Amino acid sequence: MARSLDPDDLMMRARRWLSTEALSGTELGERLRVSQPTVSRLIRQYREQILTTGKARRTRHILRRPVADVATPAPVHEIDRAGNSRRIAWLHPVATTGFHVESCCDDVDAATYDDWPWFLHQLRPSGFLGRRIAGLHPTLGLLEEPQLWSADQLLRYLNCLGWNGSGALIVGEPAFGQWLAAADAPTPVDVPPELLYPRLVDDVMAGAPPGSSAAGEQPKFLVARTVTRPERLVKFSPPTADAVGRRVADLLIAEHYALRTLSAEGFTAASSSIVEADGRVFLETERFDRTPAGRVGLLSLEALDLEFVGDGGRNRWPQIVRRLVDHGRLPEAVLGTVQRMHAFGHLIGNDDMHTGNLSFVVRGQRVLDVAPAYDMAPMRFSPVSGELPLRELTPAPRPEATRSAWAWAVAAAATCWRAVAEDARVSASFQQLAADCAARVESTRSLVRRLPE
Repeated sequence: MARSLDPDDLMMRARRWLSTEALSGTELGERLRVSQPTVSRLIRQYREQILTTGKARRTRHILRRPVADVATPAPVHEIDRAGNSRRIAWLHPVATTGFHVESCCDDVDAATYDDWPWFLHQLRPSGFLGRRIAGLHPTLGLLEEPQLWSADQLLRYLNCLGWNGSGALIVGEPAFGQWLAAADAPTPVDVPPELLYPRLVDDVMAGAPPGSSAAGEQPKFLVARTVTRPERLVKFSPPTADAVGRRVADLLIAEHYALRTLSAEGFTAASSSIVEADGRVFLETERFDRTPAGRVGLLSLEALDLEFVGDGGRNRWPQIVRRLVDHGRLPEAVLGTVQRMHAFGHLIGNDDMHTGNLSFVVRGQRVLDVAPAYDMAPMRFSPVSGELPLRELTPAPRPEATRSAWAWAVAAAATCWRAVAEDARVSASFQQLAADCAARVESTRSLVRRLPE
């Protein structure tokens, strides 16, 4: 019995195939058992439901997917350092969970993905602030943990509210309009941090809008740019009256010295300062993905690893970066920088150097350089379940350490620990711990000559 050529019947059958994969016209005709002219007529008639990509022999067809509350395709805009914007792509939801990226510039490759595109990974909220989004916007129907959001839920959030995310990209016309409005909004009045920050702590802990979705588990809030100060990310300690709050405060001060040491040694690092107010310690860092007028593109090592390596955090920064360099995804020059930063982190007791804590400056999808260092703190000495476990620094060279990287890191880390030990704002017990760590770091100098270069 001959198959029906009724267009609606053909489209119903075509949806079954095109909802799972992109097919050429020939492949679709074979699945439907119809001629090429019939396929062409079908695609023209249902072009609002079928997306056609590529040209000539690379032409493929795939089913479009509607996303609630989002006008698709959604534009992807990039904001440069001067505050100018350009549209770099159109984002088309396709098939069951996929997306097709239609490129509008040389810095983005056209491609079809089974899930959320890797170069937009930085826009997914996470950490302390990210988990407050669901409660603040219940109509979006989001889970509390943003890592569990589907790609469509993430697109809905970004399209509606994601104008101030990490990096330089904005997805969706409504969010882009919000960025334009914010650019012309009145500049907030300067308020001394000692007066402003305690009030903001109360607000954010009570569930007030966090301002952005900066990653990280440390409690924090964002402070808008003012006439005299840039946009800042502010971490804060619990009240320092008890041992746990005091330890968190000491770690924030140590993080400040780690960033300052890296900067003094010629590395780019987030600019930071310490504020004490209302029985708490605040670490404020300037947002390095922002400029006085615009933004800086960012992409984490996590995103690059997920797309091109698949290490999954089994190895350390230098090994993953080496593989990305070998694959041509990162410039060779970044490897030496990452080796030094990782060695320094190890020597200051940073046990939290996961792939989300190293980022790169990008334009579109193209990596330009290592981003400024951030979240560089001696997390080995963090409180655990309200207790302060007794731990020691064990600064042994790692297998990936090179002689030059380790020699530099030993000198820098010892300088950092001595600065912490000499700061009167640090508790006496942590001053003693810092002095011990400095001595332990110094003791590894004799190992430097034994390391390979």
